[in-house]
Amino acid sequence: MEQRPGHQVPEWLQKLQENSWELELLISGGAIFSLFQLTDVFLEWINALGTINRVPGTFLMTIVGVAIVKTLTFGFSVHLISRAFWLALVCINYVHPNGIKGRIRSLKRPFDTPFKTGEDLHHQILLVDRFCGVVIYTTILGAIITFGLLLGLFPMILWEFLKGDIWFFSPDSITVVLLLSYLIYLLDFLLFGIFRKIPILSYLVFPFFWIYDRITLRLLFHRSLKLLISNTKWWKVAITFIVLIVVVLVSTYSTLYRRLHWPYVFDSREMKWQLADGPYLGFRSYRKSLNEGELPDVVSIQSEIVTTGYLHVFIRYFKKADLIKQEIHGADSSVWFSDLFLVAVDDSIQTNIKWHPTWNASLENIGISAMIRIDHLGPGEHILQVRCKEKGNNDVFEDPLCEMYYADIPFWRDMYN
Repeated sequence: MEQRPGHQVPEWLQKLQENSWELELLISGGAIFSLFQLTDVFLEWINALGTINRVPGTFLMTIVGVAIVKTLTFGFSVHLISRAFWLALVCINYVHPNGIKGRIRSLKRPFDTPFKTGEDLHHQILLVDRFCGVVIYTTILGAIITFGLLLGLFPMILWEFLKGDIWFFSPDSITVVLLLSYLIYLLDFLLFGIFRKIPILSYLVFPFFWIYDRITLRLLFHRSLKLLISNTKWWKVAITFIVLIVVVLVSTYSTLYRRLHWPYVFDSREMKWQLADGPYLGFRSYRKSLNEGELPDVVSIQSEIVTTGYLHVFIRYFKKADLIKQEIHGADSSVWFSDLFLVAVDDSIQTNIKWHPTWNASLENIGISAMIRIDHLGPGEHILQVRCKEKGNNDVFEDPLCEMYYADIPFWRDMYN
């Protein structure tokens, strides 16, 4: 390993740098195994957080958290494959230490001859070894930068939380200032510190840039990133990060599109929203279809085909229901969660429903249950409808907050029961 004059590398560090491949393989293999399971664990945690508490920014936390996991997964996978290829080169070079044998016939133009007689794989081994080092650094750096940029939103999220608002429901002047200052900081970061290089302007941005540098962990990676950029051609750095960003964005989108109700752009089927002229059957609306530990939808019933004289309706309690209660009933503390909903079967409003508080195995799966008698219904298809209702009557309460509790669930009465 080359050393600068007067720069003595400790022996333990030199040995680690020269023999780190075993540790790298172990770390990459273990990380990949853990990361494939971490996405589901993280999504379950963020779902529970959004259910039981009103934390501003959970939408961004979900996207950024999955992006970090996908960054690490992709990076460690590339590193593991690259290091395995490096090990294969080392092995074949050890088996044939004398290099390429025989006379090498030159290739005709426009091809060139990339090797000579007696040449071994030493140069290629060094290139792949350096590539592995860059990959694992870029992977960790990408995760730290992504997490740090999320932390940069913390002042704004904290302010919204202290106000008691959900993020961007009612932004005020302080929120706007925090947002604009952070957007300027992000632009400066993407443009390699352009605002820090302009006279006078550097003094104007210094106060909040100084704060954001510490919140976003810039001080943790700034020196090492400068080392990478100063020793690498800018277009190589740009291509590396562009490829990483594109792969992570596509992977994150593919993981979250169903959970966040985004259209799936990679699905080119034309009639996926015109499958049939009837209400959709969502598997989470029927608890019998769920696996153990899987949460039902906001409103659910026991199964598509009901073989008893009762329809078992369950409505989950989300923190957002507290906002719905405030919109409809204000500060009235005598209101029950069950008072918020209007239930109908085949457009017939059900009155005098006896609701029961229901606690299931997980804390985020609590709510209310009711047994609605349906033995008078004939065999065939019927529709359960749930809506928010106005205060003091059976009119539907129209508000975007209530959309999560809007449900139209088809079910079928068995003719033999």
